[in-house]
Amino acid sequence: MRGIPGTPHVVGSADEARQLGQLINDPQRRHPLVVITTGKDGRSGFDAEEIAYSLRIHADVWAVEDRWTWTLNRELGSESTYGDAAGVYPPKGQGRLSRELITADMGAESVVSATRAAAPGHAQRAQRVARSATPERPASSTGLHVVETADHVDLLAHHLLDPARDRPVAVITTPSNRAEPWIDARAIVEAVGPEAEVHLIRTGPRTFQLTSHLNRMAGVYGGAGRVYDVGQEWLSDPWRSPLRFAYDSAEGSRAGEEIVSDLIGALARSGHLTTQSNASKRHVSGHVVGVVPPSRALVHLDDGGMATVWAELTAPETGAEALLVRDMRVTGLLDPESRRVDISAMLQSADDVAASLAPGAVVLARVGAVRRDSVTVVPFPGVQANIPADLVTGNDLDDLTELMSPGEVVTARFTGADSAAEWSLSLIDVDDDETPAVITLLPSGPAWLSPAVDEPVVPTRADAADDGVEPQRLRAELDKAEQRLAELRAESATTSTLARRVAELEAELRSRDLEVDTLHREVRDGAREIDKLTRQIEHERAAKRRAVQKSNKSKAAPSAVVHGFTDPEDNMRWAIQRAWVEHTLPSDKADWPLPENYGIGPDFCRSVAELQGVSHDRVLRVVVQVLAGREVADDHPLRSSKAGGAAAVTRERDGVTWVCRRAPLQQSSPSARRLSYWRGPSGQIELSRVTVHDDLTP
Repeated sequence: MRGIPGTPHVVGSADEARQLGQLINDPQRRHPLVVITTGKDGRSGFDAEEIAYSLRIHADVWAVEDRWTWTLNRELGSESTYGDAAGVYPPKGQGRLSRELITADMGAESVVSATRAAAPGHAQRAQRVARSATPERPASSTGLHVVETADHVDLLAHHLLDPARDRPVAVITTPSNRAEPWIDARAIVEAVGPEAEVHLIRTGPRTFQLTSHLNRMAGVYGGAGRVYDVGQEWLSDPWRSPLRFAYDSAEGSRAGEEIVSDLIGALARSGHLTTQSNASKRHVSGHVVGVVPPSRALVHLDDGGMATVWAELTAPETGAEALLVRDMRVTGLLDPESRRVDISAMLQSADDVAASLAPGAVVLARVGAVRRDSVTVVPFPGVQANIPADLVTGNDLDDLTELMSPGEVVTARFTGADSAAEWSLSLIDVDDDETPAVITLLPSGPAWLSPAVDEPVVPTRADAADDGVEPQRLRAELDKAEQRLAELRAESATTSTLARRVAELEAELRSRDLEVDTLHREVRDGAREIDKLTRQIEHERAAKRRAVQKSNKSKAAPSAVVHGFTDPEDNMRWAIQRAWVEHTLPSDKADWPLPENYGIGPDFCRSVAELQGVSHDRVLRVVVQVLAGREVADDHPLRSSKAGGAAAVTRERDGVTWVCRRAPLQQSSPSARRLSYWRGPSGQIELSRVTVHDDLTP
């Protein structure tokens, strides 16, 4: 009665509980056992699957519900396990060791450590590991290291888990069916330079062993690579150190570039790559001849040479396309060995950017932390704005976690800079068609953020390429493994016990390699699916936020009671006069006066009263621009049909020809609202009505 390595066995009956007790007491047992029991409420503070995966072939893990613990403990006597706890049972052959009871508050790491300590030969193995830590193979050194033995894996794991480690480490693995990796480890060392530390491991027992030291999601195997940043945040959140997958040479080149970018960024954050000058560096100038996403740009120097700009060393966590454009002039320090140009001195400061923005300007910002009653956004690297709910939707009772997603790009109104690191922003009263101010990281560079675009989520080319091909390969590998097992069964009658066991282990290892390859693909596919779902959630939250903002605007109570006039036309003239007063600067009122002789057509007041989908304030602002003679973007004559070159719509009144014109209130939609008005030959205006783009009625 043994569990499946890497998977917890769940005890589901009294008979199974008794059998487990007999197994624990079996004097011939040679492997540790872990028994995880639940509390009275049926819950456990331990993740049995996580512990089982961490231990894999080192021990069996059993999960027992509270109702079966009494049956189990009758077999165990004083060595019983109960409540929300875990019991670690060493092999009976090591009689000097007894059961260790670990409570949930001690953590899963205590269970794993105690189990490994209970494994046979643990003391001798620890001595071998200590002896292997010789000066000629230090735990940490730059360059390329090939990890070949179990002792080397232990050293690497200890190095990765060391909280005092101050250098990021890249680990590359070979595919399960190849001796050479798809990801070129030497090319990574050459590209990054003398600060790079890269380890190469062959997928199989050594990668299993490394993963057992880490948690299941922080391992690396099957031809993938990963950069482990300093600290241990990646241990609890492996997505901070993303896996870079490779299944052929093309993917290997792409994954290698990603690992170089990850490693350079991590080295810059940890202070190993600095922007300080030294004697060998010199000032150069040139122009950008190409941008290579995600993080490189090619520069043609004025002296005729070529060099590169690395985005990771200029603005961490920012892509090259957000820094540079083709033909842009750059200056900086050239490292003659790596041919990298450091242009960080060109970066604009937050103070300079804030000084260039007028109060009320619209800017783009990336969403950071989202809380129920507030959100933190980043309008410029190193700058934050904490915005309460009432400045997001107009209602401080809205739950912002249902309306916004971290990483989403939103449009906000700049109301001032409290300090160099903190700006004041508002997300309400920002119209969809307002053009955001362009904020660049470098002078004459591109905007560092782009507005969010709702795009349909479609399968990637890699997804399509996988259809059919990979399942066939997996089936072929599985057929080979099954054929090998069949051969072993046929030979079992004439093969010695030891030889048969060796062959079985070889077949089991091959089968596990196949399992790892399959799981590896499932992780990659799962990551893609998570990315698709995340984008869908972002789109849905953004749409919901816009709807809530519009709803809150319509529900907002006026600050004062306005009685107005009985006649709708008098009300409209008063509203237009007020909008002109509010939205025209005092210095501009003399240059852009509101005419007194404009007309209001019979349908105008009714069309505005019945208007939906755009605010009345927006309509009044456009009306003021038209009446004052100020330019309205895309203002054009109304055509008599949709055919190209159709004549403009006109009318005759008192022998004078008037032309109907359209001023946009919204953009890029057949249902976008338009202001229709008549213009006479002397510039006189009569407001006609508000309608939709495709309605050709004047």
